[in-house]
Amino acid sequence: MVAMLLGIGIFPLCAYAQQKVVIEDEEPNFPVNCTNTLDWKFIASVKECIEKNMGDSDFNVEMLSNLHYMSRTSFFNKLKALTGYAPADYIRLIRLQHAAQLLKQGEYTITEIADKVGFSDAKYFREVFKKYYGVSPSKYGESEKTGASPAVNLPSKTD
Repeated sequence: MVAMLLGIGIFPLCAYAQQKVVIEDEEPNFPVNCTNTLDWKFIASVKECIEKNMGDSDFNVEMLSNLHYMSRTSFFNKLKALTGYAPADYIRLIRLQHAAQLLKQGEYTITEIADKVGFSDAKYFREVFKKYYGVSPSKYGESEKTGASPAVNLPSKTD
């Protein structure tokens, strides 16, 4: 029973639970308050599930919590405690980080990137990207091509 509460055995759909996990933070101020291996495995599993469903614009907190066999409320509380982000914000953050990587590569249009990271509306994607990074996706991509650093505003935690 304690094992289920701590998160053991709740990740059959995500492979990170059986591996030694190293989380790579794309953003330097990315908060993770994991105090033990189970917390790291939980966060890694959540991140992996988000990445596997990146292109699905219908993927949401309800689906993510169900994949971890947790109620939406329990999932919210655990993820918020470990990351400082509400689940919807965390999903959006992972999507935007992936979008930033794709913009750096310069291989896709902004509309294609929006679709690849799960935003069905490119206009909304542009608004959210600019809110999180402080620059439009096009300027972010251009600055990567010219080697200039874009003025990036890191997302803040929701209270």
